[in-house]
Amino acid sequence: MKRLLLISIVLNLSIRSFAQEEQLMVFDVNDNISLIKFANSSEVNISDIKSKNYKAIWQMPNQAMLSPSKVSRFSEMQASMNFINTEHYPASAAVKIVSINGDTTWDKCSGMLVGDKYVLTAAHCVINEVDEWREIKGFIPNMYVKPAYDKGRESRYGRVKVDKIYIYKSYFLGKSKKDIALLELSEPIGEKAGWVNMDYEENNQKALSTRYYNFSYPMDGARVNYYRDFNGDTMYFKAGYADLVSQQYIGINSIGIPGESGSLLIADDDNAFTAYGVRNFSEMNYSFYRLKKDEVFAFYNIMNRSNFPKTEEPRNVSNSILKGITIYPNPIFERAIITTNPSIEQLQVSLFDLNSTEVYNVTLTGNNGKFTLENYNLPKGNYFLIAKQNNLYLGATKVVIAK
Repeated sequence: MKRLLLISIVLNLSIRSFAQEEQLMVFDVNDNISLIKFANSSEVNISDIKSKNYKAIWQMPNQAMLSPSKVSRFSEMQASMNFINTEHYPASAAVKIVSINGDTTWDKCSGMLVGDKYVLTAAHCVINEVDEWREIKGFIPNMYVKPAYDKGRESRYGRVKVDKIYIYKSYFLGKSKKDIALLELSEPIGEKAGWVNMDYEENNQKALSTRYYNFSYPMDGARVNYYRDFNGDTMYFKAGYADLVSQQYIGINSIGIPGESGSLLIADDDNAFTAYGVRNFSEMNYSFYRLKKDEVFAFYNIMNRSNFPKTEEPRNVSNSILKGITIYPNPIFERAIITTNPSIEQLQVSLFDLNSTEVYNVTLTGNNGKFTLENYNLPKGNYFLIAKQNNLYLGATKVVIAK
């Protein structure tokens, strides 16, 4: 079973923002913690970050060469290898996103390098609903990207581990449609594979008249009743013009296939190869989330390390850290030790049975982040433990009461 960092999104516990500034959740994979940071959307000189060193040596195929769609100005998907060596730029910047646990690999989504060690993808690709009823979500662990993956094989760029995940807090809380995520990698593979730029287009007519292309890794077309099936092993290509444009989306009239999520809508324009949208869910008319000015600069400010967003000053949370908890032993016989942030002196602990009924609630006083939980004759079985400090969610885990 995949291990997840559990994060509650009980709305009345959300952290207040200052001056209506957007906030980012930053999940550090190595430390297994999530921080809240302000999104620095101030304009920044990104000339040194953009892919200026990668010349447009590849010409996008003429639309007449592609398989036309009967319902869209965009073409049908065809194998990328028919038009480009997938290890050559810009196809080399396309990545397959997976989660690896031991010998098991889970195919997740698509994405594309937008910096030397950064990938742009969809936010829903990096989080899971752990308990929808209790509104508990988790970041997907052990994520890797595989640049230029094709024909079931890793390319000469191999695979690279994801170190950090940046998503908008408003999306995590279900309060916005900002279905975008920036992944920070453990090494600058973009220096070898190349990367594309990010930008925004506020003119609707220009967004409609621009020709775009898209690289992705579709899988399981049968799940959405698509007439073709895919297995996620092949990089696919399609190109054309948007069918509609709204404030939030650039729409392509085609069903989204699982695995396409997170792929980018790229234009070959005056700014070289540039992303203007991110594939989200399967709605036919709302295919690509439309990048906004503040989001583009917020992500570029992260990549420009001197402008990294500052951590929010403490308000309703100690050090603004939502940190997971550990409990040992588990199963619990007579008692167990709960370990969390050493700065926490009191801990509110609740146990819920499998019917989501609260069966036990206690406030514990601890020392150096360690708290003793006694088994007060609770019935033998499986429970869900939630820990809070001053009514602020800290972490959750499953526990077993054994006697």
